Amino acid sequence: MVTLLLTSLAQADTGSPNTNEGAWSFVIAPYAWLAGTGGTITTDGVDQDFDLSFADIFDLTTSGFQIYTQARYKRFYVSFDGTWATLGHGEDLLGGRIDFTVDQTIAEMQFGYRLVGADFAAVGDGAAAFTPGDVLLDAYLGARYWRTDLALNIDLPGRPPVIPPTLVSGSATDEWVEPLIGARFQLGLTPKVGMAIFGNLGGFGVGDAADLTWTLSMTVDWLFGKHWAAAFGWRTQSVEEMSGTGTERNGSKIVTTGPIVGMVYRF
Repeated sequence: MVTLLLTSLAQADTGSPNTNEGAWSFVIAPYAWLAGTGGTITTDGVDQDFDLSFADIFDLTTSGFQIYTQARYKRFYVSFDGTWATLGHGEDLLGGRIDFTVDQTIAEMQFGYRLVGADFAAVGDGAAAFTPGDVLLDAYLGARYWRTDLALNIDLPGRPPVIPPTLVSGSATDEWVEPLIGARFQLGLTPKVGMAIFGNLGGFGVGDAADLTWTLSMTVDWLFGKHWAAAFGWRTQSVEEMSGTGTERNGSKIVTTGPIVGMVYRF
């Protein structure tokens, strides 16, 4: 359940600005995915549904940071998308205390190639403008790293001699690396507005990876300077993993969805 509480706005560099060409272009885009999450967790063959809104997740979040970066050379590019978040809750109970924390890291690398459209797409020394009707299409391969660290501490004095004191402290880590394959379609709408639709498939049960993950996103960029844009959109991501049959069936299917907002700096 915790794997997808917060994650990323991959490929925030939507659109194809009409600028002077050059060999290299770069993108830096801090962002936030304001998502809720829900799904089904299966333990020993028993399904348990859950649903957390963005407000629920925000109340549990103590810190977080998300960023997307890209370096492009002509038709080739490499990108990094990272999410770091800490969630936690503590509560006084029966004269004692219960605390838990969740530390999450999601890091994604992509290696892509432009199949359709101009080699170069960045706001540089030329006019910051999209070309209406201009179409770009990229395809990419990559890998995504997931890591979730859980810590739980329970310290209850009890009611001796009837109820003994309880002291429990433990931690667990879940991590894997999964392959990715994906594509991105970009379209200039007006001289100042562009959009992108992009998605990927991953997991495929490779090693410790999930059986299947998929992501589908749409973003719109509004250019307000030679190098700057504001990005808005929606993203949905699904992670599914299951093993065993009958009463030995264990796993989960989790869908995370919500709006994404970010600031994009291109040079």
